[in-house]
Amino acid sequence: MKYRYRLNMNQNLSSKQKSLLSVLNVVHRNHPISRSEIGKKIGLTSVTVSTIVSQLLDLGILKIVGEGDSKGGRRPFLIDLVPSAFYLAAVDVGITKIIATITDWYGNFIRSMRIESDLTLGEEHTINEMINLTKQLMTEVDPAIRDKVIGIGLSLPGIVDTDKGISVHSPGTLSISQSRDVPIASIFRKKFNIQTYIENNARTMALAEIRYGTAKGYSNICVINVGHGIGSGVIIDEELYRGYALPSGGLGHLMVLPSGPRCHCGGRGCLESLAAGYAIAAAATRSFNMNEGSNIRKLVDGKIERVTAAVVSEAAQKGDILATQIIIEAGHYLGLGIRSMISFINPEIVVLGGGVTKAGDLLLDEIKRTVNDHSISKRIKVPEIKFSELGDNSSVIGAAAIALEDILVSAIDQSPIIQKIVHNS
Repeated sequence: MKYRYRLNMNQNLSSKQKSLLSVLNVVHRNHPISRSEIGKKIGLTSVTVSTIVSQLLDLGILKIVGEGDSKGGRRPFLIDLVPSAFYLAAVDVGITKIIATITDWYGNFIRSMRIESDLTLGEEHTINEMINLTKQLMTEVDPAIRDKVIGIGLSLPGIVDTDKGISVHSPGTLSISQSRDVPIASIFRKKFNIQTYIENNARTMALAEIRYGTAKGYSNICVINVGHGIGSGVIIDEELYRGYALPSGGLGHLMVLPSGPRCHCGGRGCLESLAAGYAIAAAATRSFNMNEGSNIRKLVDGKIERVTAAVVSEAAQKGDILATQIIIEAGHYLGLGIRSMISFINPEIVVLGGGVTKAGDLLLDEIKRTVNDHSISKRIKVPEIKFSELGDNSSVIGAAAIALEDILVSAIDQSPIIQKIVHNS
């Protein structure tokens, strides 16, 4: 598949400059790679690719890492990125924590920090914590690395407008009211004088998984974030799918039980209201006083307000009957939702992440059983369903990748290192 220029490619760039950015992007996505393979993916002549690659080798952006397989002629040299050429900063905002990190090109952590945070305290509190944690991170990292940070990626819950850089609505966090738009990218840009990009956390997870994680090597994937809520990110032909309107891949609000509980979105029987972290905790809470011998009671010292999905998962892993039933039921509903998504997206692999997946094989086995228990599975190949290899770091790694990929297709002026390379080309 040839690499397709993104629609937001900076129109002020020359054809040669666009080609240079495309070469960098292809190497980032397919490293290590030969010059001929680069040309095939983006439709450039061998002379053009060789000229650009030679320039980037001289600048210390690319390096030769070995030789590839020969098809009868001379073995081609393989090209890769120099990890220390640039760095990315990223911040992941969850319901109970904020993670800030600096990564290299490959998503490897250079420095990472995490704080527990009560994000229900509102917009100002959340943004201040995000900024303060990022400032601390930048202060503690080596100045030589800090000076090479070319972009910041923010991974946020809820609905975001990536083009405008605003949080449209976030459950109890950035948006105090449902209608208020928070210009979070602009706030960060002014504070740090670094170009900043935002994305929904399920979609950042999807990008992280296909670039660096469980789905690496695939072209069409679905990643489902099962945490306090349920979100999903879809990648088609190696490109992140955002949809026409702001929300896309909104698996959490797919109706799976018409007579089910009322969801906070206003609907009834949404997948999120039956299988998300808060739904699992609520199911355990409803049965709390009727199950005095349950491990759930013991794990929270009899204090009902301390029941969480993590507690239920821990109890299930210890063989608790009530907890096991709750996790299996959640897995059943997740399987129903995933089965519906498979029927209209048909991904090669489904990757599950988020805190609820810590329930382990008990959850995964029920999801797979439900997905396979369907007549269509007898006629088509059901995709693999696996847990994320990146774990809790998936969203923040994806946020860094979002920043890098947007920079590599736009050469934003606030990225002076990229600008220097492009305008010297």
